[in-house]
Amino acid sequence: MKSLFVKFPESLLLHQVPSQRGHVLYAFLVESKDRVGKLVHFATLKEDTEENVHKMLSVFKEFNPEWPKVKVVFVDLSFRHQPVLQKLFPSAQILLSVYHIVQLLEKKLKESRASFSFRTNLKLALKEAIFSTSSRNLETLSGLVKRLVDQELYEHLQTNWFSCEMLWYMHAKKGLHCCSAYIDSVDLITQRVSSLFSSQSSLEASVLRVVEYADCFNTKGLGNLNQGLSVLEQSSRSGLMEEPKRQTCASVKRSSTTTTTTTSLQSALTTVTKPPRPFLKHSTAKPVATMLAALQETCTDLAYQLCLNEWDVVQKSTQLFSTTKNKTDVQLLEDTHQVHDSGKGCSCYFYGRYQLPCRHILSMLLANRQVVEESMVGRRWQKKYQHLPVLRENSLGHPCHSNSSLEATAATEERWDKVQSLSKELGNLLLQSEGEELEERSATLRMIANIWAQCCELQEEEEEEEGAGKPRNIRNVGDLPFLWVKKEEVEDIEITSVTSGPTKEENHNSSALKTT
Repeated sequence: MKSLFVKFPESLLLHQVPSQRGHVLYAFLVESKDRVGKLVHFATLKEDTEENVHKMLSVFKEFNPEWPKVKVVFVDLSFRHQPVLQKLFPSAQILLSVYHIVQLLEKKLKESRASFSFRTNLKLALKEAIFSTSSRNLETLSGLVKRLVDQELYEHLQTNWFSCEMLWYMHAKKGLHCCSAYIDSVDLITQRVSSLFSSQSSLEASVLRVVEYADCFNTKGLGNLNQGLSVLEQSSRSGLMEEPKRQTCASVKRSSTTTTTTTSLQSALTTVTKPPRPFLKHSTAKPVATMLAALQETCTDLAYQLCLNEWDVVQKSTQLFSTTKNKTDVQLLEDTHQVHDSGKGCSCYFYGRYQLPCRHILSMLLANRQVVEESMVGRRWQKKYQHLPVLRENSLGHPCHSNSSLEATAATEERWDKVQSLSKELGNLLLQSEGEELEERSATLRMIANIWAQCCELQEEEEEEEGAGKPRNIRNVGDLPFLWVKKEEVEDIEITSVTSGPTKEENHNSSALKTT
């Protein structure tokens, strides 16, 4: 680690990782000649206080005599000790890290209730600003961020991030490819350090675990780094990792408030893990027409569009596969998820929410030269379960009322809106069920639609008869649905015929009232 800092001391990035018990780990990263992040130092603090941070930075300076060559220190927005950092590194300029602000904006966007179009525009603007930096792209991103965060945070970002010329000048010097490699490498390191440190309950166990895997973080090449850290994740999940030997503990320098590790730990490390199972690496694949054809043939239009988005991700990514018993681990440079060998299940959110082939299932099918089968698509999304033909036909065209009055047109428009709203609600009911429940709901709705159609035909016939001057024909109410409706009509006619004229008794009473 020390040798890396001697080679690349110009810029330093501080990354904070809080634990569940209140401890904080600080990781110090530099940028190598290949524009890849490298871990050069880390320290753990029992409490994130100004005094402890001062001790931590002082220890870092003692172990790294090249510290005066540091020109820029990149920090997170949550770092609260900039005066201490500026005091101990007087010749360095402290700037907000591009990586950390991007992570912050993505987190804010995920937690917000913004519309789909706004999310898409912000993601695109963020990508353009980071990988194709220009004043125009930064202004576009700034305008969207203003609608996402509160006013105080936006003003702080506008002053210290969007308008910081030195920051974006140094960032743009890397170039498009180098920016991507740098952010990916830093993201991998910080994620794995965070998973190791935050998952342990004991401070000492957390430190020793990070020390044990320190070599994995600085493996040459991003692909090797990812492979080594994937093995790290597997061992973390299995719980089969043996405890580090005691000489490792003896080489750790402790204090009452600070635990700092340096290159002296590397000589004391002994790794007892088994060699990792090789990962099968698949580069970006060409589109497979049969996959799209199978999706379009099996799924509904909406389901096809959702799966198409997942397929686009598969086409543009690099996949890593690791086969275990009855499962295949699929990774698209993101969190690893478990896919069933049959392709009928995945542990990701997309599959759990929609019951549709996700990017992980599509990746496994692509690697095995297979296509989507009907059983892999939830029954609610399959074309053969699309019912309600009457409603669908009635909702295709909008009625025209060019010759009718304004009142009739308004009434028809209102009725049309109600029909559209009801159709959407019925569609939602179908999407919320599957299997026998889906078939039962579909059959019920089809029966209701047929009853409505018959009622409309009867009403049209009656209107035609009334228009022709024919007397109203009261049908046998037992042959009609909703019997109580027709019974009321019969009762109304009978009451009208009975009460068409006053009775003799009523006339007698009225004349008696007049005489009195």
